[in-house]
This record gives sequence, structure tokens and C-alpha cells, in this order.
Amino acid sequence: MNLLNIYIIEISVVIISIIGFFAYYYKAANGVKSYFFLMTTGFAFSIAAILEHSNFSTSGKIVFRNVEQTILIIYPIISIAIVLDFIGKSKYIKSLPVSMALLVCSAILILIWTDDFHHIMSEETLVINGVLTIRKTLFARTIFLLGDISVVFALVFLARHIASMSKSYRRQAVIILIALVVPILPDLLWDYINQFFEYTTLYIFSFAVMGVILFIGILRYELFSITPIVNETILRSVKIGYLVLDKVGGIIDYNIEANRILGDLGFKLENGGSGYNIISKWNNWYNACSELSEGKLLINLKQFNKQYSVHIYPLYYANNKVIGTVSIFYDITERIRTEKEIQKKSKVLAETNEFKDKLISVIAHDIRNPIAMLLNLVEFIEEDMSVMTEENKEVVAEIIELVRKIFAMVENLLNWVESQKKGIGCSPENYKLILSVKRVVGIVKHKANIKNIKINIRIDESIIVYADKEMIEIVLRNLITNSVKFTDSEGEINIEAKVKGEDVLVSVKDNGIGIDKSIIERLKSGKDIMSLDGTSGEKGSGLGLILCKEFIEKNNGKLSIESRLNEGTTVCFSIPNGS
Repeated sequence: MNLLNIYIIEISVVIISIIGFFAYYYKAANGVKSYFFLMTTGFAFSIAAILEHSNFSTSGKIVFRNVEQTILIIYPIISIAIVLDFIGKSKYIKSLPVSMALLVCSAILILIWTDDFHHIMSEETLVINGVLTIRKTLFARTIFLLGDISVVFALVFLARHIASMSKSYRRQAVIILIALVVPILPDLLWDYINQFFEYTTLYIFSFAVMGVILFIGILRYELFSITPIVNETILRSVKIGYLVLDKVGGIIDYNIEANRILGDLGFKLENGGSGYNIISKWNNWYNACSELSEGKLLINLKQFNKQYSVHIYPLYYANNKVIGTVSIFYDITERIRTEKEIQKKSKVLAETNEFKDKLISVIAHDIRNPIAMLLNLVEFIEEDMSVMTEENKEVVAEIIELVRKIFAMVENLLNWVESQKKGIGCSPENYKLILSVKRVVGIVKHKANIKNIKINIRIDESIIVYADKEMIEIVLRNLITNSVKFTDSEGEINIEAKVKGEDVLVSVKDNGIGIDKSIIERLKSGKDIMSLDGTSGEKGSGLGLILCKEFIEKNNGKLSIESRLNEGTTVCFSIPNGS
């Protein structure tokens, strides 16, 4: 072995060892595992070559030469796997063709290690001046050539993929392409340089060169990192285009979507070309890029029925120096179409709701007026019930109760319709709570008197609330009416209020029949309109509690119900303190 070969081997082994140590030390980093696997292959080849040259027996040299050839047979499979993994096609590694390739490689390895018995792989084996020389058969040369060709096909596949990648990710693929082609060069160039170098020397040197190239790729371009592939996949899947310009308008980078969008407008993107010639059609876009500032605009491609939103952002270097701009393209065609559809349907829905509210309001008002007159009439008759027979008294009492129930139902229906109308507002004001309570009690007291129910008001006259007076009185009327409804004769109702911080807590408590928990939950949910019979068979509309809850919430308060069967019910609500 001449000094040139010795120096090349020594330098290459040192390089492979250093880089291999680096790969092992940082094996947890992105992409270094694949890199470490490649360098382990090169290191194993180097060790086998050194042991071959240092061994004095022919049989020993053949063993280590077989190790070297084993590595060269495995290398194409490793290269193909790395290429597939890099371009995001790792699922094919487990496919049937790859499995068959592994079986073929296994058969070839068996032929290599058993060549002494059949000589299918070698025609002649000689040791000249301590150097092992093996003259391969045509079959063996064909096998190794096919391995090199498979690597070339993988690299061609990678090269085709490079064409569809953005410039920033294209560099990584080029690094891999160059690095993986280096170890197959000795086979391809052997006939021209065999007089200068030994067989193993070239391979050791090629693995060292491959290691240096990949090492530079990892340090500078995050080679083998999954991040670029993920980013590229995301950019493709969400159909976002981007165009990167330097500070003088030169095209630095772009992706397929940007090329497609601008291509539809008759422009062709080329790295190094002038971006200003393209974007000058849109003043906002041109001004933002030339001034290296933020901007946005809308591109409407009427001929393709497409609309794009373009956002321009300045690009900063490490020292906060602006070095260019990036323009991001968003396809907003579907969003605009959806928004228009929503607006159209919202308009139809609003018109339908408005018609519904008007219809209910008209019907309710048309019913309310005659019922109000009828209520006045039956109450006038009620005053003269003392002169009636017992049978007539019962009939009149039922009529009076039925009319009152219908009138209350219409009142609640009108209030509910008003609360549901778009634009209905709450008009809060400061007022004494006791005045509203007394006014409501005066209205419903006649119902309590019929059942001989006592109503107690325990509210300090100094308590002032900040709320919509009409809404709160509707709430009080409904709650007190319900207490009368569900309380037996000779019962008692307590109305209390106390100040608690920024709120006033109002409670209406009775000792009536109570309400089951399941019914309370249904009433609170508002999903069911329920009407429960009172202790004297009184009917209801089922809208009362729904109104109470909505009106209290409009006044920034909360409503709660506590009840136990046969013990009574307490309804509490909070409203803002006006003091």
C-alpha cells in the first residue's frame, strides 16, 4: 500500500470517527439518528478495511473483505429508506417491494459469504504485496451495479421532489442528494482511477466525504429535521401561498400555490426575477413591499371566481434590520361565499321572526282587550255574589278564576313577546324597592284573600335598587302569584330583601306544597313550557318563570329556586344595589 492510500485512509478514519462521535453525542437532536446510522455504516467499513490490510492471512483478509461487501450491499437499502423518510413517504419502507428487496439482499449476502464453495461472486482471489485483489464475476459486477442504479433511481425520485419544494427546503434535499451519491462513485469510476488508489481506500474516503457533507447540512440547514417536511406539508394542505422579496424587490422564495395564483394572472415566478414587475399592478402591495412595511389587499379573480386576501409583513434579521418582505396569500373565496349565505339566511330568519312577533303581538292584543273588559265585568258581578244562591256562587267563582287565568296568560304572553323582540332594551333606574313590592302585592292581594293567605313584607324602606322597574314588577307579580297558587288556605308568604355588597337579594318564600327537584330543573332550563295546577286547581300559562329568569338576567342578576315537598318554596333573585 503506497503512502497516498495510507494518508487517505488515516485522514478519512479520523474524520469519520470525529463526526461519528458528534452524531452519537447529539443523537437526541432532530435528524441526527439517521445521520448516526449512516456514519456507523461508514465507520464499520473503515474498521473492516483497516483490519483487512493489517491481517497477514488470505482467509482473514477475505473475511473482512466480505464485511466490506456486506456493507456495500446494505448501503443502497439505507439510502432508499433515508430518501423515502425525508420526502414523507416512510410508509413505503414497509411495503411488499422493499420486503422482496431485503430477501434478495439476504440471498446475495449468503452468496458472498459462501463464495469459497461455489465462486459465483469471484473468479480469482490474489494477495499481491499484502493487498487483497478479487476479480469479480460478471454476475457480481452486475449485482453491485444494480445496487448503484437503485441508489441513482432513489436520488432521481428525490430530484423530482425537489422541483416541487420551496427554495428554503430545496437546499436540504440537494445536500442529501449530493451526499448519498458520493459512496457509489468508486464503483462507477473504478476503471479510470484503479491505478492510483486501492479499492477500499476509495470507499473509506467516499464515506468520509459523505459524512462531512451531511455534517454541514445538519449544522446549517437542519438536515433530516422533520420540521421542514411538516411545514411544507402544512403549506400545501391549507392552500396558502407565499412570496418572499428582498429589499430591492428581487424574488427570493415562493411556493407552488403562489406560483399558481400569480400564474392565473399571467405572471411567471422565477428566483432572482423582479417581484416589483409583478406586484406593481396593485398599488397597496407595491407600496408595502417597497417601503418594507405591513400591508394587506384583496385580489379578485373574476374570471376564475376566486378571491384572495394578501398580507404583507417585513422580514427582520437578527439585529432587527429589515431585509425584505413576505407576502402571504389566503384563499377567502369559500369564506366570503359562506358569509354571504349566512347574511342571506340571517335576513330571512330576522324577517320571519319579526313577522312571528308581530303576529303573536296582534293576536294577543286583540284577545287582551275583550278579556280585560270581561274581567272587569266578572269582578263587578263578584261584588254582588252575596245575593246569589250557593250553586250560582260556585259557577260564578269558576268563571271569575278562568277569566283571570286567561288574562294572566295573555299578559305573560305579551311580556314574553316584547322580551324576545330584537332591540328590546333594559332601562334601569334608581328607585325604592319597597314601593314596587307594595304595588304588586296590592294587585294580587285579592287572590290571597280568597285563600286567606297572609302576605308579609319585610323590606327596609331605605333599600334602593338599580333596575328596570317594569321588569322587576313583572317578576314580583309572577313569583307572588305562584306562591299564592301553590300555598294552601291559611298559609303564609314572606317577601324579604337585604343588601349584600353591590347586590340586593330579594326572596319570595311560602310554606306551600313545594315542587319536586326534577320539575325545578325543567323549569330552570327553560326548554319546557310547563303549567302546574295550584292547590285550589288554579291554572297557569307556563311562561311565568321563563319571563322571570330572562328579565332578571337582563338586569344583571341571577335567579335561584329552593323547594322541598310539603315544606314550601323559596325563590331568590339578585339585582344591582342602587345606593
